[in-house]
Amino acid sequence: MREGYGKVIISDNNGYFENVLKIIQRTVKEHEQEYKKEDERTKNFGDQSGYSRDEYLGDLGHEHYQTEQILYKGFFVSVFKFTESKLVELCDHLQKE
Repeated sequence: MREGYGKVIISDNNGYFENVLKIIQRTVKEHEQEYKKEDERTKNFGDQSGYSRDEYLGDLGHEHYQTEQILYKGFFVSVFKFTESKLVELCDHLQKE
């Protein structure tokens, strides 16, 4: 078997994972900035419809939280699935040898 085969399989693709994680982190940071802007913008929020500023910010925060959870959980599942597929690939390689 080629020396360090398992390490090569994973390390060759680390850059992709790091890039995806950076995209997720950037998105989370953008959501934080958007929330802060909305917090400032709505300081004197007076809505006659009965939808209060706190409800609005709560809904916005909840939406951002849910999006963040989906992104990170999706990332975790992707890394897990990738690792699993590479392990199967490694096992197939070992079986052939």
